[in-house]
Amino acid sequence: MVQTSANAIVSAQVIDRISGRVVWKKRAEEAFSEHILQLSSPIGMLLTPDKHAAIEMAFGKLFEDLPERPY
Repeated sequence: MVQTSANAIVSAQVIDRISGRVVWKKRAEEAFSEHILQLSSPIGMLLTPDKHAAIEMAFGKLFEDLPERPY
């Protein structure tokens, strides 16, 4: 068994094009961890971690409450 993990921090902001003011902003953090069974094969060790899971989860959290029109 091998443990893999990743952390992601993402942020975004919406700026009103006319006034230049920030009308919405948010920051989100997520962590992903999994235990993987490491298998030996003739071509080497086979690992299949989901390397993008933390990023996908953080973006999901970031935009979950994005208002349609925040102003």
